Amino acid sequence: MCNIAKETQRKIIELVLSEGKTSEAVQYVRKIIKELREGKVKKSELTMMTMLQRKPSQYTSIGPHVAAAMKAIERGKDLGPGSMLSFIVTKGKEKASISDKAELEEYVEEGNYDSEYYIENQVIPAVIKIMIELGYTKEDLIAGGKQTGLGNWS
Repeated sequence: MCNIAKETQRKIIELVLSEGKTSEAVQYVRKIIKELREGKVKKSELTMMTMLQRKPSQYTSIGPHVAAAMKAIERGKDLGPGSMLSFIVTKGKEKASISDKAELEEYVEEGNYDSEYYIENQVIPAVIKIMIELGYTKEDLIAGGKQTGLGNWS
């Protein structure tokens, strides 16, 4: 999980449990989604960290981190088993796979990230269980719809 997803989850828990501010929690998630779509999130908040367990050429399934490592090796970077990787899913081509879009952070320019990937696969999964319990749907968070759950009975 990337930092923006972790931080969004932490903030939602704080707003809901510590302060009882459900509507502010929803607004916070919407704000993060808006910032992602506008390209305003720093790449340091989007990186995902993992370690290479073996040589990239020895992987049978090429996940995003392995693909990013292979591209970096092609550029002359020395990576092998035990190397820590910090990668970002970039904009890339529209129909490209996540692995095709993955690049090590050092090769990514600020703002060059796939906002929809981060919304759909990082931020929403980090908060959706909490928000569903509060009566909100994924669509409420993404599109800004209205609350439709038990919270309406207050």
